[in-house]
Amino acid sequence: MFFRSSFRSSGRSFYFLFAMMSIAFSACTQSTDKPQNIKTDRLPNGLEIVVITDKRAPVITHMVWYKAGGIDDPQGKSGIAHYFEHLMFKGTDTLASGEFSEKIAMMGGSENAFTAHDYTAYFQRISADRLPEVMKLEADRMANLIFVEEQALSERDVVLEERSSRTDSKPIALLGEKLRHVLHKPHPYSRPIIGWRHEIEKLRVEDAKRFYKRFYAPDNAILIVAGDADMPEVKKLAARYYGVIPPANKPKNQLIEAGILSSPEAIYIQDVRTHQPVLQRIYRLPVWSRDNTKPFVALELLMEILSSGTTGRLYQSLIVNEKIAVSVGGWADTMRRAHGEAVVYISPSDTTHVDDNIALLDAEIKKLKTQQVTLQELERAKTKILADTLYARDSQFAQARIYGSLISIGLTVEDVARWTKDIGAVSVDDILKAANLYLDASQSITGILTPPMDTSNKTKQGSQKTGAPIS
Repeated sequence: MFFRSSFRSSGRSFYFLFAMMSIAFSACTQSTDKPQNIKTDRLPNGLEIVVITDKRAPVITHMVWYKAGGIDDPQGKSGIAHYFEHLMFKGTDTLASGEFSEKIAMMGGSENAFTAHDYTAYFQRISADRLPEVMKLEADRMANLIFVEEQALSERDVVLEERSSRTDSKPIALLGEKLRHVLHKPHPYSRPIIGWRHEIEKLRVEDAKRFYKRFYAPDNAILIVAGDADMPEVKKLAARYYGVIPPANKPKNQLIEAGILSSPEAIYIQDVRTHQPVLQRIYRLPVWSRDNTKPFVALELLMEILSSGTTGRLYQSLIVNEKIAVSVGGWADTMRRAHGEAVVYISPSDTTHVDDNIALLDAEIKKLKTQQVTLQELERAKTKILADTLYARDSQFAQARIYGSLISIGLTVEDVARWTKDIGAVSVDDILKAANLYLDASQSITGILTPPMDTSNKTKQGSQKTGAPIS
């Protein structure tokens, strides 16, 4: 979550922040289903418009979200969505490469972009009186991007270097790739957002052009303006600049479904670059729908109780009582176009305690499935999540990100606002039900990353795999 370069290869903390903030901001809305300061509309060419009015300062955040991300990469061309995000800064019929960013800087603004599995977003933060100029610039590259082969190939090398520095050189990142490859295959979530190296190397300008024509159109986009602006003004400007762009009229791709999981799996990796062992477990969740909203909210609270902060059960058990781990954590990433994830990570104090950590993790999860959490634990989790609203509600950029990310995967403003009621209504029985619904061992995969050691110390859980490259 560190702007253009870091947003481009979104990781666990990016998704965790979104999950937490989506709940947090909704908790500070009115009791009605739609906050009074949020208006929605749509242009005839299909562009969705969301205006979040906040007049505390004469600034705005302007964002365009495309409903296209790593999930939409064609087979054999993983990373094209992320690669194309780079190319959006290369120039149009009227702007030279890099001139877009220069103009934003000259106006005193800042701008960036990020790619996730489910969407790609571009944003500018700038003085409110500059909104017309920013819209003109963004609409220009939605419709008039040009492709220079030399620049495209050079940017592909930048992506490869990014993969080297952020993934290939980091064993923990490679572990996450391998776990998700097994957990989600053959669904596109099994591929990293940045792409597999051997497929990035083969990306060509024509691939980028096809992706652009297929997905970068107003009927596949959402315009979010947060800050000192109102819907009538925004819609008038949007009609002037975005409204003249024709829709693509192309249906969404039919996604391949993830394979059936029937038993827990484990992946064991030894890497000489690893000094601190790491244990990570991921549970594959069902696809979000309005029918499972309430149990998903309960899962968010459950993960808070299990793994958040020094009061979490894992911290107390593994670090305070048994002293066999140095850090623990976890989160639920429920809001996705396809299967979500519940994630737990542990850093054992040394390799001899890997098995002990797994045993105690299993014991804590068994307790959640068989015994009600205390009312005190539940109330503390609710208080923690609601306290986070103080940060979300004070940031127009956070508001724009929350609504953009959730609307782009199919939720409505009303869906987001209703989370408040659901959080308050969760009971200890709901937590028990969520644990049994979603912490299903057969739908999980566990990864163990250690420095090289004797094979006799390897963890014996499910199937074991080495760190062989995955293609």
